[in-house]
Amino acid sequence: MQVYAALLRRNTVTLDVDAWSGQTGDAEETHYFYPVLCYFRFTDARYSMARTALITLETAALIRTALDARHFGWVRGSAALEQLEESARLLLATLAEATHVPADRVERSATAGQWERRFTSALPRLRHAGMKVTDDVQAGLAGYVGLRDRWDAPLVRLAGLLGYTPEQIAVSR
Repeated sequence: MQVYAALLRRNTVTLDVDAWSGQTGDAEETHYFYPVLCYFRFTDARYSMARTALITLETAALIRTALDARHFGWVRGSAALEQLEESARLLLATLAEATHVPADRVERSATAGQWERRFTSALPRLRHAGMKVTDDVQAGLAGYVGLRDRWDAPLVRLAGLLGYTPEQIAVSR
């Protein structure tokens, strides 16, 4: 764990600079010099890179599609949200490249119905937390499914590569 903590501190600034500069830096440095990190895995899926990417991408997708644009438009268009989302996409792309797993031609891992249930179950939770959600649920749902369709298959592929099933990394509740 000390090695991981040291690498994390060392590469945090590099990843920030890389994201701010439009990925002109060498964010993949860690995986080139320490390729074993791609395969490091806790037995508990809560700590997996796949679950971290899922939580990050789903959070960004819900912010973009479920929150009311009039009240939260500033968050939806913020650099912080863009950086959060892009860091998870970069993680998926980097691991796909480092592990030589193809990034395309993958069947959808879940049905749109499962994604619809995730989106619609998030709305009451957001309301309960005091957040104003979108009035146009159908447009929000379509946007969520569109975003989810972009990253779900590579995420499931990463989970499988690390020895987890989609059910193990899924955030339940």
